Amino acid sequence: MWRTLLVTIVTWTTTMSGLGAQFGNPGAHFGARSIPTDGTAAYFGVTLNRFTPNGKPTDPGIYNGIDRTIGLNFLAYSVASRSERWPSLTYRTTLQLGWGHDQPTEWIQNSLHLLANKLPVASVNPRNNVLDAALDFELVQWKPLGRSAERFAGGGISVGTPYTEAWIEIGVASRFGGGWPEFAGMIRLGSPLRGGVFPDSTITRGYGIIEGLVEFPLATWMKMDRIPTFFISFQHHTGLFVDLAGEAIAERQGSFGFIGRDDAWRFEAWNEYFGGRFVDKGPTGGGRITVQVPRLGVLASLF
Repeated sequence: MWRTLLVTIVTWTTTMSGLGAQFGNPGAHFGARSIPTDGTAAYFGVTLNRFTPNGKPTDPGIYNGIDRTIGLNFLAYSVASRSERWPSLTYRTTLQLGWGHDQPTEWIQNSLHLLANKLPVASVNPRNNVLDAALDFELVQWKPLGRSAERFAGGGISVGTPYTEAWIEIGVASRFGGGWPEFAGMIRLGSPLRGGVFPDSTITRGYGIIEGLVEFPLATWMKMDRIPTFFISFQHHTGLFVDLAGEAIAERQGSFGFIGRDDAWRFEAWNEYFGGRFVDKGPTGGGRITVQVPRLGVLASLF
């Protein structure tokens, strides 16, 4: 029986300068940037996410009834394309395979992040050596908004392990160019349709995300082509998970990262940096590294 549905989307980014690199689940719920882009490209990458039910020995209460740490590690091939018949439409398909194991995220969390910030080591009760898989699809329509911006509206669905989800989204993205920072904002509404790795009783029936994003063109400012673009995103999430009383656990999360020249590569890390109802508990965070690759012949034709 399918464990159900995943989610992570490792990137679809753009060979153009557009703002955004859509990321899927569960990264979108842990703080990863999830605002879509109007570009087209193929990407291959590694994505790591880690869920921790309780963060501090001095506060050992279970986050929401999940009694183990969960590491989600994926390799993904993702293709974004533009409709020939309706050029304002872009669509993205991502195929993702991985292994459910506590490493390497346990080492990153306990040996690097918590010690560097002088926090107690998080408890570990791992879910190990489990095959995870996911298929993700998203469709977005883009329309001009004045001379220097676009508005977008769309939606998507993720199917795999740890859960299935559908969502809709609406937002705006600047297109200033000329060395100006680029901005974007989005509202996303979604509904996890079924649990899997995360049981039905631990996730909400519906959620909302408000996200803001800024990209800084450091190469233009410093007049050095090889300097990557820096970005930072901020997110208020009404809560994917519920507490033991069934109430959604809101989170304030965010990410930062770098984009290589011509969008050849991306690095991003995310966490609940900005605190929330529980700080350093629950969805601890994650990261990804992706590189732009050629469209892989037969594989690309499937997308």
